[in-house]
Amino acid sequence: MAGPARAAFFGLIETPDAERTQAYQDWHADDHQPENWALPGVVYANRWIAQADHCAVRFSADERLAQAQFLITYFFSEPIAESLATWNGLARELAPQGRMFQERVLHLGSVFECSGGEVASDAVHSTAALPHRRHRGVFLRLGRSSVPAPDDDARFASVVARPGVNGGLRFANSNGPEYGPSRAGSAELYFSSGDPLDVFAGVDVGTDAVFASSFRTTADWLG
Repeated sequence: MAGPARAAFFGLIETPDAERTQAYQDWHADDHQPENWALPGVVYANRWIAQADHCAVRFSADERLAQAQFLITYFFSEPIAESLATWNGLARELAPQGRMFQERVLHLGSVFECSGGEVASDAVHSTAALPHRRHRGVFLRLGRSSVPAPDDDARFASVVARPGVNGGLRFANSNGPEYGPSRAGSAELYFSSGDPLDVFAGVDVGTDAVFASSFRTTADWLG
């Protein structure tokens, strides 16, 4: 059995053809994500969507990331090198079978090391359990540097303390594998039990931010 997550892949994806967006959702939900989650080194996988109302209020210093509709994540357990090798091997196996959705653009795809987290003051579970509890959406913040800024701890704690936030996880990019043209040095992922547009409205993203946006669960999207 896989142990706790020690690294995570974050992917920001666009489907330029709006008529193929639902096809991408179906492929990812029914084919790609299950195959990945079945791998021994993958301990968590999910996909969230940013609809027009999310994109209208997001922060992005990178024009490519501003176009991303989907956030996908895969969390990996130790040994990380072996888990990543198996994960990449699956993609190489599925591609010749025609099971990789071609009509999508990966604007950012980076592997980050887990560097900590906090849960809400009323939570009874650990940070390791945080991604697995029910939530209505997430907020992703990407920073330029992998070195924390002086105010990062206080800013992070202030977001976790917001009503409707279940907790947050922090990640650092230590020159891990890159699969897209854009890059970030750090990542923060917050989980919310309330509508993410309301919960994260006006949140302080800090001076080092390169991207910050809320996303809804795809269960809401599919109705």
